[in-house]
Amino acid sequence: MNRLIDELRAVFQGRMPYVIWGVLTVIVSFAGPFGTYQVLDFPARLAFWSVTMAIVILLGIVVRAFVHGTLAIRSFRYGSTLIALILALILPPIALAVLSHSPFAITDLAPAWHELGLYVFMTSLGVESYRHAMRRNTPTTKALATTPEGPRLVQRLPPEVQPGELISISVRDHYVDVVTSSGSAALLMRLSDAMDLVGPVEGARVHRSHWVAWDAVEGLEKSDRRLLLRLKTGAAIPVSRTYRAKVEAVVAARGIGMR
Repeated sequence: MNRLIDELRAVFQGRMPYVIWGVLTVIVSFAGPFGTYQVLDFPARLAFWSVTMAIVILLGIVVRAFVHGTLAIRSFRYGSTLIALILALILPPIALAVLSHSPFAITDLAPAWHELGLYVFMTSLGVESYRHAMRRNTPTTKALATTPEGPRLVQRLPPEVQPGELISISVRDHYVDVVTSSGSAALLMRLSDAMDLVGPVEGARVHRSHWVAWDAVEGLEKSDRRLLLRLKTGAAIPVSRTYRAKVEAVVAARGIGMR
């Protein structure tokens, strides 16, 4: 759940969802697909499609966060295909239900389920391709991927996760989940090996399964005799007894307060 929330937070911090919403709203408002051109004038189409596209994009963001965050599928090829398939299955029934009721009632003009599903699938792939291309061409991504001072661990992540700060590393089965301020990705390696690649970022192992960057820590919490580090992403990382004294000393030295 934390990975899903982290993905959603990272997405809404950027401007890309709003750009995509604005561009697609204008395009479909002028085009008037699915019979809306015949039954609505332009102001009504603009209002209808602005709300509709907001819902569609929000649903797409949740599905994308689920695939990239919860399922940890970071590959552009497989991740974008799975996102498109999920949306192609869940969006057509919703859209056809809306279009078949007043004030539209344009069932005769609406496309068949499989046609709408194919349209959603292709549109989703197009949007994912645009996002992928934009991230690959951003100066921040290029600079971080090629700067010697950047963490070598971050350079191993997918391009869309590389911009921003290194936040934490957590063990999951044989993988480590590396969290940055742009999202998270899984790497097949040991935590000890991942920790060797975090320089020059200052941080420490705080649990047998967790490493955190000190700059990402916003507070220290006590819960049922447990000590937790609250990170800027909202995640709570447990501190084991082995590392408790060290963590408390660093937190005090940095002026981080107890919550």
